[in-house]
Amino acid sequence: MGLGEHRPAAVAEALDDVHLPQRPSAVHLAPDDARHLLAELVDTEVYRAWVARYGVQYQWGRVLSSNAVSVPLDSVIFAVISFAGRLPASVVWSIIVANIVIKGLTAVASTPLIYTVKDRWVDRTPPT
Repeated sequence: MGLGEHRPAAVAEALDDVHLPQRPSAVHLAPDDARHLLAELVDTEVYRAWVARYGVQYQWGRVLSSNAVSVPLDSVIFAVISFAGRLPASVVWSIIVANIVIKGLTAVASTPLIYTVKDRWVDRTPPT
């Protein structure tokens, strides 16, 4: 007797209706994933360049400078991929500007919060 023969009929019927998703044959990046990846890579590189040039003492500068580059980049790519050709150009530009303003204000407003977390570079030399 197999294991399946000991299941109550209701459980067996329920399990028969379960369809597990197929495992993807390859990893595919959706445009939104690619946008996020690019913006994060740029953000990280600007952050690293700030540390290499100015050192670790100005944590607020690292965060704001990396956001100053990655936020507009992310906003432009998002709006173009999502809305270009579907909405008038003026609306797409409005979306870009609104995203930059909202994300920028959020970054500035939340910057003081970075000092609530201990900086991991305080007691050691940063990478070059």
